[in-house]
Amino acid sequence: MEKIILDTDMGIDDVFALLLSIYSKKIDLKAVTTVEGNCILENANKNALKILEMSNCNNIPVYSGMDKPLQVEGVYAEYVHGKNGIGGVEYTLAKTQVEEKSAIDYLVEETSKYPNEITIVAIGPLTNIALAVQKDPDFVKNVKRLIIMGSAEGAGNVTPDAEFNFYRDPHAAKIVMESGFKDIVLVGLDVTNRIPLTKKLEEMLLNINTELSKFLYKATRMGAEFDRNEGLDGLILNDPLTIAYLIDNSVLKLKNVDVEIETDGEKRGKSIIKNSDNSNYKFAYDLDINKFYKILFSEIFPENTEIINQYIK
Repeated sequence: MEKIILDTDMGIDDVFALLLSIYSKKIDLKAVTTVEGNCILENANKNALKILEMSNCNNIPVYSGMDKPLQVEGVYAEYVHGKNGIGGVEYTLAKTQVEEKSAIDYLVEETSKYPNEITIVAIGPLTNIALAVQKDPDFVKNVKRLIIMGSAEGAGNVTPDAEFNFYRDPHAAKIVMESGFKDIVLVGLDVTNRIPLTKKLEEMLLNINTELSKFLYKATRMGAEFDRNEGLDGLILNDPLTIAYLIDNSVLKLKNVDVEIETDGEKRGKSIIKNSDNSNYKFAYDLDINKFYKILFSEIFPENTEIINQYIK
């Protein structure tokens, strides 16, 4: 099993990633660390705690992280994810609370306790990861590998050049990219823009007809409308692709790259991707779309594979 810490800003697609981390038998989710991005930090914490409670996983701790970028003014994606981060869907608060220890302290201490055993999956802005790098020089070498949802070699989704997570905190992204992690996999818009929650898949969620599938359908309404107005085929499922890769690495095609991050001006958050045979950083440039969908929904809804197989061949 892959031991992971999920570092997340708990928007709608983060919910799918968290659920996939919980339900897959190939993933051992040690903890959730939160960061502000898609929504304010308080809502990210509430969302993480609620999804864990809904999944009967209250034993998995949540550590609260940073509520602002390192240097620039913060931006949010509430226009996609709603004010509460999950499409405005109302719910009763979880009975559990976030841990007293900060996300940064937890990241440093846990990877120090289990060096080269824990993969960090960062699906929000990289603020927590950058601060952990700065806090402890051994953090970088203690992390087994770092899987990041971020970057774009082609067009961005918040500006023509920049993907949201890197735009939100470009200085953090720069620190992380220059820190010397032994293994980084970048999963960016070049692949994730090809995996929307299509109307066919929305219909599948309704036909699965469980409390969880109905919750996911409701939570995706606002994001689906926004992304379709942008010319896409539905809500883009950016974040769960990182977990699907850990479950079955054949879902992605990777190339070795060097990465530079623009931090200022009109190009803020832009990823400059250069092919490099000597780099241990990998960039996803292609994917098996049907395999991703099959992994995502079969792992979350294992008792509904007959319905899933009708929609995903």
